[in-house]
Amino acid sequence: MSAEMIKMVKDLLDTYRGREWRIGVLEHELANPAKVTKDEQIEAMNFGHGDGIGYTKGRVSDKTLYIAMNYEEQVARLNAETPSAIAAELFELKRKQSKLKLYVSLLEKRQAEVIRMLCFEKTPAVQVAKHYDVTERTIERIKKSAIEHLAEMYEYVERFKG
Repeated sequence: MSAEMIKMVKDLLDTYRGREWRIGVLEHELANPAKVTKDEQIEAMNFGHGDGIGYTKGRVSDKTLYIAMNYEEQVARLNAETPSAIAAELFELKRKQSKLKLYVSLLEKRQAEVIRMLCFEKTPAVQVAKHYDVTERTIERIKKSAIEHLAEMYEYVERFKG
């Protein structure tokens, strides 16, 4: 297995908690999307202004009618873009998490538990060592071995992606 793959696995484990909170936040935003209201769009258009060239006092710009007719379409577009972007990011984060969780579950029981405790739950190595009644060095060896096995799994799948 390559050093690059081991580095990637370590990075995935180190960033696990960050992905979990991002998934939670994005799931909430997707379930409760912020919407641009028609009033907000009109207010934004109200404060927009051109350079003043060709403006005659008491006359409505030709562009005003066009903008007013299309504001609903703009509101709909703005409201559709946000959930789509959130869904794309959420899909990618969940894919990474689910793959990592599956691979960890395929490790030997003790390796999987050590990885879960150290990386997923952020339990200090001292506590993990006490839990298993072993030294911290033994826990580090178990973790290193688990990371190597995880890297092998990721490399194995990469061979099929041509």
